[in-house]
Amino acid sequence: MKNITRIISFHKKLFKILPIFFILSVLFFSCASTKIVISDEMMMTILDEEFEEMENAISDNWELKRKPSVIVFFCYDERFGENAVTVISNWIQSDLESRFVKSGNYRVIDKQNLDRILKEQRFQQSGYVDDKVMVDMGRELGGNYMVISKINPYNQFVAKISNIETAELIYTTTRKISKNAKVAK
Repeated sequence: MKNITRIISFHKKLFKILPIFFILSVLFFSCASTKIVISDEMMMTILDEEFEEMENAISDNWELKRKPSVIVFFCYDERFGENAVTVISNWIQSDLESRFVKSGNYRVIDKQNLDRILKEQRFQQSGYVDDKVMVDMGRELGGNYMVISKINPYNQFVAKISNIETAELIYTTTRKISKNAKVAK
């Protein structure tokens, strides 16, 4: 009789735990098999149009004969918090760098050098970096222009270009992006 009582007690406990185990296993296996793909034609169209405008703004502002130096700073995705970097924001930053390099019209200062200087200045401890700090870091890197972009909480792509020497804002845009501009699973 004790054995039957133990078995019944065990089954009751098992049936209480089983749904939780089932939910956790579904979550685990769905996350483990997630393939990250960035798919958004609207975002590509926006970047195509905006890059052309960025190039025009720099060429209208640049007076010297040598290639201007461009620094593409991190693109943050503020939909997920301040200074949040997501797959889509990282992709935007990389795509902008690639476009400047492929155009052949600019010297692009790479992210590795930027990372080194940011670490030296304890960038991560600041919590928030304003445009003045970005301009100072751009000067240290020897850049002429800096490109700052983000996705704001209102699902908009925001980009601006500043002349590092004068701190003049030479280009700015805010474009609504589709809600599909995110990581698709």
